[in-house]
Amino acid sequence: MKRVKAVFVKREGGGVELRDVEVPTIHEGEILVRMKACGIDGTDIEKAYGKPITPPMLGHEVVGEVVESKSPEYEVGDRVFVHHHVFCGKCYYCLHDSYTMCPLFLKTTIEPCGLAEFFRVPKINIDRGAALKLSPNLSWEDAVFIAPAACVLKALRRVDFKAGDTVSLVGVGPTGSLFIKLLKFLGAALVFVADLSEFRLKMAKKLGADIVINPIQTDFGEICRRATDGIGVDIGILGTPTAKPIQTLLQTIRRGGKICIFGAPEKGEKV
Repeated sequence: MKRVKAVFVKREGGGVELRDVEVPTIHEGEILVRMKACGIDGTDIEKAYGKPITPPMLGHEVVGEVVESKSPEYEVGDRVFVHHHVFCGKCYYCLHDSYTMCPLFLKTTIEPCGLAEFFRVPKINIDRGAALKLSPNLSWEDAVFIAPAACVLKALRRVDFKAGDTVSLVGVGPTGSLFIKLLKFLGAALVFVADLSEFRLKMAKKLGADIVINPIQTDFGEICRRATDGIGVDIGILGTPTAKPIQTLLQTIRRGGKICIFGAPEKGEKV
């Protein structure tokens, strides 16, 4: 049996390690994919540092090429984006739009993980539409942004974002950058951004943010209120992996406005 490389969380003490594993055997209705690119997101970093809040597999923003298929829907050579988890669509949580709370969600995943040379996509994932065929014009590097961009779009729907809204954002990491791009594309009137990193603030401006602020140097809330005739922004987004800046964000939001806590604070952290 051919053996290939895959990256796993170390069993003790945090960190990651490269292991030799067997190429997964696929069954009826499944596909085998050669990984072409895989994003690294915040949950992967948490696992690498020994602080996992999700299952310990690595790599789920993954795209690749089908090299074996036992599904009539896919052929060898198809370019696909694969989501690692799927929901049932029938339970209480699914019917209330809380798909990640579905009991099926964490029971479904690709094998052995996304950060592997080859991975198996189970039949349940195929049946639930978790393998999307990609346009030949879309690069592998761009395609790995499908998953994080989808998360950002879902968050904006949750807070009922509409064209013409004003928005404040604290934290300009990779996800914060996606928020800026999508907010401007979808018609945000003003996007205010706060971060402690001058490099990230310059990047935010380049991506289309209207006003960028270092909150240590300038009062972020005052700037947002002044630019909105004293009202404050319609929506505030916390894009940091800690809840500590939430007071800074709250000072920017108008009465009746909405807040999106998008980052994943450490377990036990209090607001």
